[in-house]
Amino acid sequence: MLSPVIQKCFVGTLTLALGLSLMVWEPVSFPTTLDFSQLYVSLERAYDGGALYRLDRALDAPTSGDGELQGAFPFAGPPWYLALLLPLGVLSPQKAAFAWALLNVGFLFLTVALICQRSSARAIALITSSILLSAPAQGHLIVGQFSMIVGVGIALTLWASIHRSHALVAVGLMLTTLRPHLGFPFVLAFLLWTLRGSRAVFGKQVALFLALFAVLLVACVLIDSTSLTSYPGYLVALNSLSVNKVCDTCSSIPIFMTSLQSVADADIWQARFLGSLFFGSLLIAPLLLVRQSTPLFVSGTVFGILLSAPYLRNYDYVLMVPPLLITAQGAFQVSSTSTRRKVFALLILSTIIAGLLPYLTDRHSQGSYLWLAPLMGYVATNLLIKESSARVRGAV
Repeated sequence: MLSPVIQKCFVGTLTLALGLSLMVWEPVSFPTTLDFSQLYVSLERAYDGGALYRLDRALDAPTSGDGELQGAFPFAGPPWYLALLLPLGVLSPQKAAFAWALLNVGFLFLTVALICQRSSARAIALITSSILLSAPAQGHLIVGQFSMIVGVGIALTLWASIHRSHALVAVGLMLTTLRPHLGFPFVLAFLLWTLRGSRAVFGKQVALFLALFAVLLVACVLIDSTSLTSYPGYLVALNSLSVNKVCDTCSSIPIFMTSLQSVADADIWQARFLGSLFFGSLLIAPLLLVRQSTPLFVSGTVFGILLSAPYLRNYDYVLMVPPLLITAQGAFQVSSTSTRRKVFALLILSTIIAGLLPYLTDRHSQGSYLWLAPLMGYVATNLLIKESSARVRGAV
């Protein structure tokens, strides 16, 4: 019999083969792909010694034809994302896009394997294959988006925390910052959670995270000495594009609230960020105050961040994979049958909304209602937290 590690490696290879077949069946369409092309252009600039964030004609909005956007947005990711992915710039555009698609399939498999570490290789393969057919995963792969690796960061942070590997916790936290508006709130919340448990562990994790992050920032400066200083202004200019203000496939509570109000274009991002701070604090702060397990804290925090994000496209909902899996595993450990049924009912509804709604509705409807998926996941996680807290009080 093969060892569990070898079995999972073998299944990981098969999963990549599945991803390959999906890409052949629905190939990455470079250069009209809206997302990967932006990253590749920035990688080309890095190899040519040019500025990564040029505030020039690259900021023209993509043209619209037949109801679909054509052309590439400027790359909005942080410079340390480019520093990590620099090797992709050596490949041709088509090969780089293909390699990125396969890497993302690998990221998804690794996310599932890290969270479901006690599951069999067959179960991990089945879960990964099912997720690959969902709308967020399909959209993510087809356009070459950048969030799947953030899911790896969330999963690795949790796995490393459970196994008390402070260095890997730092790596996981760093990976989440590749989407800064999602990752930095997670980093802050997780470190505050660590501080509540142990000041010594908190100190080690902060020191390792800052050291690793400093290395990445130095790499950014070596690639382009102006990247760190020009990036904030570049983001401001990018957010001024009408397509980013409308954000018709975006969905979260702040975005939904601003869509109900008559907010001036000049104020819409300010309103979304203020809403993000308010709802993020409202959803995550209680999780820091309740006695619970680290997995449930991570799950609730991720759901809370997805609910309160100022900018979250439909394919970014692939980041629901870690908290859904964490909460589902927690439900199996609950002794109360009624609580377990409620949790699974909410998780199933959450999965249906996130996985199928983009297939069934137009762009506007996605933006209006997708946020209900993480809301149901957040409620399900809090039901488990309430159950575990009552169990602890009963034991005392």
